[in-house]
Amino acid sequence: MVRTLSVKDSSLTAVADSIRKKTGKSEKLTFPAEFVSEIESITAGGGGSAPAVEVQPSDVNFFDYDGTLIAAYTEAEAKALTELPTPPEHDGLIFQGWNYTLEEVIANADAADVGALYITDDGATRIYIELPNNERTLFKIEFNFLKHIAGTVIDWGDHESETISDINTYASSASHTYNSAGTYVIAIHLADGESIKLGHGSCIVQDGLTNSYQHDIYTDAVKKIEIGKNVFLSKYCFQELRSLKTISITKDMNFDVDYGFSSCGIEYITIPQGATKINMNFFENCNNLAAVSIPPSVIKIYKNAFYYAALRRICIPKNADLIALYSLSRDAINSLSIPAGITKINSYSMYCCNLLCNVELLGQITAIDDYAFSGCKSLKTVDFTHCTAVPALKSASAFSDCASDLQILVPAALVDEWKAATNWTIHANKIVGV
Repeated sequence: MVRTLSVKDSSLTAVADSIRKKTGKSEKLTFPAEFVSEIESITAGGGGSAPAVEVQPSDVNFFDYDGTLIAAYTEAEAKALTELPTPPEHDGLIFQGWNYTLEEVIANADAADVGALYITDDGATRIYIELPNNERTLFKIEFNFLKHIAGTVIDWGDHESETISDINTYASSASHTYNSAGTYVIAIHLADGESIKLGHGSCIVQDGLTNSYQHDIYTDAVKKIEIGKNVFLSKYCFQELRSLKTISITKDMNFDVDYGFSSCGIEYITIPQGATKINMNFFENCNNLAAVSIPPSVIKIYKNAFYYAALRRICIPKNADLIALYSLSRDAINSLSIPAGITKINSYSMYCCNLLCNVELLGQITAIDDYAFSGCKSLKTVDFTHCTAVPALKSASAFSDCASDLQILVPAALVDEWKAATNWTIHANKIVGV
C-alpha cells in the first residue's frame, strides 16, 4: 500500500460551498454521493461549466472498473459507513456490487482499495477492436477456446455472425476475416446454462492476405473488453494485448490461472470477491498497471504475480500470504505497508524493487526468508517497530545489494538483541533503535 492523503473536513466544506454557489441551494451535502449528483446537475452556461471535483486518495478508496477513483474515506469515515457508494452508470453494463462487503470495508478501514464489478446487460462478452488503416486490406481475427459450446453465437461486429454447432471440450477456435480497417465490437453470446473458457492467446489478429501473424496488429487491435456471463479464463488468455486498457470483470470471474494478463496494457483491474489467490506471473510485465483492487478473500499471492508491473499503489489484504511478490514493482512503488496479518516475508518477496524506498511492517513478523529485500537499491527504511520479538532471519541475503544508507528500524528495547541475533549481525550497522 502506498502512502495516501486524508480528505480534510475543511477541504470538503470548501468544495460543498462552491457547489452550493453554483446550484443556488443551501442544503448540507453528504460526501461523496450528493457531491457527485449535484455536480452532474450543474448546466454549463455562457461562463463555462463548473470545474470537476477531483477525489483524493485516502484510507479506503472506491475505484470504478476503469480505475477512476470515485469515492475515498478516512478510517473514521469508513468505519461509520452504513452503505457503500454507488458508482456512475455505464451504457451496456450492470453494476453487480463491490469486491468488498460493507462489513469487510469496516474491518479493513485502515487501508483498503475497493473495486466495482459489472456484467454486460445482455450477458454477452464484448471485445472492442480497432484495425489500422494501412497497406493491409484484409484482417483475420481468431478466438481460441478451451471449451467450444454448441449454440454459442459470435457477432463479428460487421453485420456478420456465426453459430457454433459442435461441442469440443478441447482447444478449438473460431475465426473471421474483415475486409477493411475500422472499429468493430465483437459479441460472444452464450445460450442459457452454457459457459466458455477463453484459451491461450484468446484473441489473435493476422494478416488476412497471407494468414501470417503480424505482431504490431495483434498487440494493438484489442482496446477494451467487457466480460459477460459464464466466462472463465485460462493460462495466457490475454497475454500481449498491449493496447487493452480497460476490462470490466464480473463478480464470479475465475482468476485461478497463470500468466492471465502477462505483458498486457491493462491500467487497472478489479479482482472479484471470492477469488482466493493471484497466480504466478498473472500481471507480469504489465507496464501500465497502476493499481489493482485485491479483495480480502485473496489469501495467497504467488511468485512473480506482479513481476515488472508498473504499480503505483497496492493494498495487500490482511490475511494474504505473500508466497513471493518477486519484484512487486521494479519501477514504480515508493512505499509499501505490509498488513498486520502477515507474519512471514517469503523468499524474493520484494526482490529488485528498484524504486521501493520505505517498507512498514505492521504486524508481528516472525521469519524472513532468503533474498526477501535483496536488490532494493533505493530502500531507505524497513520499519520493524511493531515487532515485540526479533524475527528469524534465514540468511543475510535478505538485505543483500540494498541501498548503502538503509536503516532497519527496530524497537529501542530490542536493539542490542537484534544486532546480536543469527544472521542479523552482518547488518548491525544498519539497525537503529526507535
